[in-house]
Amino acid sequence: MKKYLKYVIAVITAGSCGIWFLPVIVTGEQQLSLLEFMKVSFGFYASTGDTELIYGCIREQFHVFARVIAVFGGVILLEVLLTVALPGVLSYVTSLVGSILNWCAIAAFLWISDSGFDEVENALETVSIDTPVNISFQMLLIFMGVYGIVFVLSLLGIVLCKSSKAKSLETDLTEKMDFAETGFDRKTDADTDPTTVADIWTDAMPATEDQEQVINPAECLEKIYFELSGTGVIVVKGGAKDPAAILEYEVESGEYHIRPLKSMCVFLESGQPFGKGRDYSLTRKTKLYIQEKENMFTLA
Repeated sequence: MKKYLKYVIAVITAGSCGIWFLPVIVTGEQQLSLLEFMKVSFGFYASTGDTELIYGCIREQFHVFARVIAVFGGVILLEVLLTVALPGVLSYVTSLVGSILNWCAIAAFLWISDSGFDEVENALETVSIDTPVNISFQMLLIFMGVYGIVFVLSLLGIVLCKSSKAKSLETDLTEKMDFAETGFDRKTDADTDPTTVADIWTDAMPATEDQEQVINPAECLEKIYFELSGTGVIVVKGGAKDPAAILEYEVESGEYHIRPLKSMCVFLESGQPFGKGRDYSLTRKTKLYIQEKENMFTLA
């Protein structure tokens, strides 16, 4: 659910821009949308009579504030972009903070516009025009309600991410404890030289010929390196001089990530080669081999 929740939040946030086309300002018998109000404030209108005087007073009072409203619209679009683009909990933190900022922006709009419309009405009275200029609070309450939904969904997304991360860490800790006791799970011939079998927590883990090794997530929480040797492949935790590939396990996605550093050196079990210098995501239970099929590894 948490994978798709951020897209729901992004759609709701983007949909809130619809208020720009709804009647928010009431001037006598006329109703102006937020977009029309901005156009009037920038001076883009053509009218006559009392309407021209009303629009002129609005422009005089709000020509600077209209620019702030335009910036606010850009901020909303940026919130949508970041919510979709950022990974994991960061997307929900962004939408949560964005909803709070949008609430503050609406409150600021109410405060500034209320005093500004009082000035507009006073200016109109000097030319004997008694036309009230008001805000449609119903529309603004709907607008705030939309961001209330965004706020709640963002909190839910953060909780889901925290819960998922906690479960993953618990699982990995259990696996790490198990493999601290057992080391690599190997198929070992009876005549295998025990000196060639290294424990997982040592610096190097050699793979002897005709052995298939099982690599577990706990072993790849930090990068490990596959290094070719005269007898096969050595799996090194650090200090590799000329590695053939780098492997790492990502807890959040539950996938392995491998980057071949040599051409035609890393292959899937089917024989499909991996390109040099490219990053690949591999699911658990995937089998791959280094250079020769005798150097087969299973990603548990």
